[in-house]
Amino acid sequence: MFNINILITIKYMFILNVLLKCNSLKNKQPLNFIKYNKKYDQIYQIDSKRIVRSFASSNSDDNVKIIERKDGKRPKYLDTDDILITGLNKDQDISMKVLNCKDVLQEAINRSNLSDDSAKALGEVMVCGLMMGSGLKGDETLQISFVGTEGVGSVVIVTDGTLKTKGMVGNPNFQLNTKENKSILRVSELFGSGQIQVVRNHPFWKQPMNGIIELIDTTIPLNMAIYMAQSEQRSAVLISDIVIESGICKHALGLMAETLPGALESNVETSIRNVQKIQEKGLSSYLNINLESTTLSNGIIPTTQEDLSITRLEDKLQLVLDDGLAYLGDGIRYAKTPEFHCQCSVDRVWRAIRLLPQSDITDIISKGIDVETKCGFCGKTYSVTVDDIKTNFTNNDNK
Repeated sequence: MFNINILITIKYMFILNVLLKCNSLKNKQPLNFIKYNKKYDQIYQIDSKRIVRSFASSNSDDNVKIIERKDGKRPKYLDTDDILITGLNKDQDISMKVLNCKDVLQEAINRSNLSDDSAKALGEVMVCGLMMGSGLKGDETLQISFVGTEGVGSVVIVTDGTLKTKGMVGNPNFQLNTKENKSILRVSELFGSGQIQVVRNHPFWKQPMNGIIELIDTTIPLNMAIYMAQSEQRSAVLISDIVIESGICKHALGLMAETLPGALESNVETSIRNVQKIQEKGLSSYLNINLESTTLSNGIIPTTQEDLSITRLEDKLQLVLDDGLAYLGDGIRYAKTPEFHCQCSVDRVWRAIRLLPQSDITDIISKGIDVETKCGFCGKTYSVTVDDIKTNFTNNDNK
């Protein structure tokens, strides 16, 4: 089997004229549609031929499942448009993931006050990390670090299987010396030379799994695809589409196509053609599809602006998967919601202080220095007074 990472990126530079071939639309399975009724606080899952979200349904009526919230609260995932949808083909040897993480990236921008180019660099790595990490099990975590010699310096993101993620940038004020808002940034512009360092870890593992490769002067997604091929023997292609303007994330989209072990050569070739069309069209082009005047593929016509505001983006991302898995047969689909999450706390500050040599601690106490530290991921500041340090270590000495 050949490596589709380089092949797709180099070969596919044309323009997509149609969303799907006409003959495939006739036999296309209905698109899973999730509708939220704010008035009655219910979620309707209609024509559930594919698994998009796993619900414990309280009622069932043929093709309609109704899930009622007894606490009267709006389901958490509906508070954001951020979502990662994974789809498999009928033979389950091709995996496609499509991601929107606009809100997560915007929160990271706000917390660290990032420049547009620093934010875009973080977004590129975050998009790749979320798609790569969505299959992690249990408490397993994935940390991806782009470490360079200049420019933005470094970008670090951490995520897990539930898509809780955080990220930080070495130089949050970095901006390219150009007035042009470039849509594609090369790693040489952002990092100079350097490495990709990847760490997978689990609390029960004796030691983490580490992988390191040298940066190649191309895009961040292609560098990650090359890392996957070289270090994890996974054949995949990653595409990102991120736009940041004056500190505002306009969109943050990603697509990852991966051939699974034992994939049929015909399915691989079909998936390459499909990804080619998506790449040529551009992920953001799907955001411009007008669903207000269009009957969704399950036959439902959205009737209210409220319905449209909740379902529109997810339906458009489903269309990306429809294109990515065209002519490959319908398999299952499921979704997760990314979330910005940082585990920092004052306890971690205390742990860091306890690791200091006794001479340094004595120096802090003698000079009356309060210890203040800022989390590089979320920007939260923690302060430990010298009196607390004195009390803590005096008590420890007396034990």
